[in-house]
Amino acid sequence: GVLEGVLCPAGYYCAGGTADAVPCTAAEGWYCPAGFAPGASSEAEGLAGKHCPPGLACAGNTSQPVKAPQVCDLVQGCGAGSNETCGARQSTFYKLNDPPAAFAVDADEASCMKTANAIHDSSPQWVRVALGTERLVGTVRFASDGMPANFSVMVAADDADEASALNPSRGASLPSETETCEVKATAIRGVFEAECAAAVKGRFVFIARAAAQEVLEVCDIQVFAHKCVPPAALECEFGSEPAQCDAQGCAGCVPCPEGTYSDKKGLSACTPCPGEAAYGERPYSPPGSTSVFQCEGD
Repeated sequence: GVLEGVLCPAGYYCAGGTADAVPCTAAEGWYCPAGFAPGASSEAEGLAGKHCPPGLACAGNTSQPVKAPQVCDLVQGCGAGSNETCGARQSTFYKLNDPPAAFAVDADEASCMKTANAIHDSSPQWVRVALGTERLVGTVRFASDGMPANFSVMVAADDADEASALNPSRGASLPSETETCEVKATAIRGVFEAECAAAVKGRFVFIARAAAQEVLEVCDIQVFAHKCVPPAALECEFGSEPAQCDAQGCAGCVPCPEGTYSDKKGLSACTPCPGEAAYGERPYSPPGSTSVFQCEGD
């Protein structure tokens, strides 16, 4: 007769026959799904299990895939695949052949850019990061010397000098229309954060010396979004939206809050319930609502 048994549990492997389930010894980035048997998959390598699915994190051994926290640094999210480093420019160069602005966005805290002091020009010295598309900017983090009052952080929708040479002339000007973010010191010496208002949108982020004719030296620029953008494999389901984002990242998607709903998959924010309930409050809908018909109001 045919031997019968039970499905091998997740986190274990089963060799078949009369063998018992044995704890999986998957390496980091691999996992053993329910029903896993060595050699049952072309991805199997001994007891290594299967490759972790895209967009998920696998700690190895008997653990199972979980949603991976998303790094929300927009500086590392340019390009068609949202996985390239964004372009950067600076107002002037300190000396010929000095490190360019790209050194301030290479995710290496030890490499920096440096401007001239522009003694013959009254324009502030700056470094600019081009985010590619219009983004909702939350926090700008960077390393430099000085005090918070020494810097200005601005977000702009357009840059008049965008089409000019990559090495702008001495004293290249800042855009005339910008939104300013408040610069504060952090617990780490020499590291600053600029908090931007929730409605600050733009394609360019500028960090400038508040006073003209001062050298600007900046390292490790990071620009964090207000909202997470999960990978395509983890697009938000019905009744959810991208999570809030901060310097520690975020968990991808969260249920729609009360009074909102989402009736489609994707990366859009949840839609507020229409109309107006009693006493001017928004009509109620339970968290995670998937339809406008779940909105209740008088």
